[in-house]
Amino acid sequence: MHVWGRQRGHKEVKQILAEIHRILHDADLTVPGHVLVWLRYGFSQTSLDADGATYHGIARYNALTNQA
Repeated sequence: MHVWGRQRGHKEVKQILAEIHRILHDADLTVPGHVLVWLRYGFSQTSLDADGATYHGIARYNALTNQA
């Protein structure tokens, strides 16, 4: 997932990434035609975009599913 924020510093982007993690951690998601075995957090990072004003956050989650 990619998120962007324009507030000074990484705080806004980190708060958004934390909220995404709170929602996805141990979530019971429905994947049509599949059974979700697990959903795991991979990594996250934040950086300042080339415009010098926008912060960019990336979070990766991995899911294992089986066909229903």
